[in-house]
Amino acid sequence: MPIVSRSPLSTGPVSASAADVRTVFSIVAVISGPKISVGYNPWSGRSLDADISSICARYGGGGHPVVGGIAFASAELERARSVAREIAEELAG
Repeated sequence: MPIVSRSPLSTGPVSASAADVRTVFSIVAVISGPKISVGYNPWSGRSLDADISSICARYGGGGHPVVGGIAFASAELERARSVAREIAEELAG
């Protein structure tokens, strides 16, 4: 699974070929705290064998079967990064 990395608080766009990316993650730092967004790319040509909302719910978030999100307290940026890595590994299968 290709990983595209930017600075930890970057708000600039990141792009990759649709065929290369099955799921997309972002960690955005806002005043209330970091937020993780996870989404399935339907143009990847690969199926998704997981329910993203259920995965996010384990960490206090929620969503829909193919998209989800998690909000963290303002002091939890490192935890948000760790959770994003765990979710990425799980979805990479």
